[in-house]
Amino acid sequence: MNRQDENELKNLLLEHYANYPLSQIADIFKLLYQNEFGCGHMASDKAHSLNMINAEAKSLPEDTLDGNAFEQIGNGMCRLHLRVLQQGLAPDTLNEFFIYTANQPTGNTEGFERKAAVFLSLCKDKLLPFEADVVSKALDEDRAACVGHSQEFRAAYTPAYRVVSEAFCDFLPLFCKIDELMQQRKCVSVAIDGASAAGKSSLTQLIKSIYACNTFSMDDFFLRPFQRTQERLAEPGGNVDYERFREEIIKPLKAGRQFTYKPYDCRTRELSGPVLAAPNPLNVIEGVYSLHPSLIEAYDIKVFLSVDKAEQRRRLLERNPNMYDRFVHEWMPMENKYFDYFAVSDKCDFVFESNVQNIYQKGGIA
Repeated sequence: MNRQDENELKNLLLEHYANYPLSQIADIFKLLYQNEFGCGHMASDKAHSLNMINAEAKSLPEDTLDGNAFEQIGNGMCRLHLRVLQQGLAPDTLNEFFIYTANQPTGNTEGFERKAAVFLSLCKDKLLPFEADVVSKALDEDRAACVGHSQEFRAAYTPAYRVVSEAFCDFLPLFCKIDELMQQRKCVSVAIDGASAAGKSSLTQLIKSIYACNTFSMDDFFLRPFQRTQERLAEPGGNVDYERFREEIIKPLKAGRQFTYKPYDCRTRELSGPVLAAPNPLNVIEGVYSLHPSLIEAYDIKVFLSVDKAEQRRRLLERNPNMYDRFVHEWMPMENKYFDYFAVSDKCDFVFESNVQNIYQKGGIA
């Protein structure tokens, strides 16, 4: 553990104790255990897990339903409190968050012991009100204490949460909106536009890990060579075959029928063999130009991802150094022209900054 990680863990422990001043040693151990191991176990029985969530949610006291739905616990994890079910997230979705996180390998005993040593150092420095020798003895004698809250904590705070990847919490308002619309409509379409390397494909895969959904990429609809005229490339948003996308994807989705489409292959510069698809309850379209004015009215939820320019260039150079110059001097200027000309982000329901831990939703959720 480097100095920065150690300082972050110290701050986490101090903040946790400030928020939960009736915490006992077992509760700090549990926080450390979750920080290192996440859920701490595999989860294979979805039905049982969902039943547990529903049972806990029904028993929550009314005074626990307000406040932030999640809290960061470090190391890419957060506690997502069951009060989120009162804020629009479906129990099935919360369960999928938990199952997904539980089945990701993480942590080791050595890492946990290093974090326990940080806890001990805070006690020795009198920054936490526990005797260091008592903490050390408790850890040595009862490892089971790491996986359960104390009776004092339970009585005071009524904990009801699931440990999930913080990626789900970063996009929590979006998941809540998806669940809301899927309760109201037979078919929901989500478009994810934004800058290169802002995380559009990653967000799409995150959504796909939770829902049985279709995903379509605008990269499959770049212009073929004969379409790349000077006039077309000068057009804001003209770097994609939005006409073909509308005919091959949007129209059959709206009609609710099975269909085929032909992705563009950048290596051969030709259309590849047909792909068979059918409308799902959820359909996700991702990629730059997906919110072109000729397409935007087809979507139920519109998402824009942005990224700091320096971070964007770092990611592009890391991801594909051979194509970096083309991104910087050719494709990024075309993207920015399209974003600015059509004020794309202003027309979106959600705008996410992928390089910082904040979320902005039009309508007031911050």
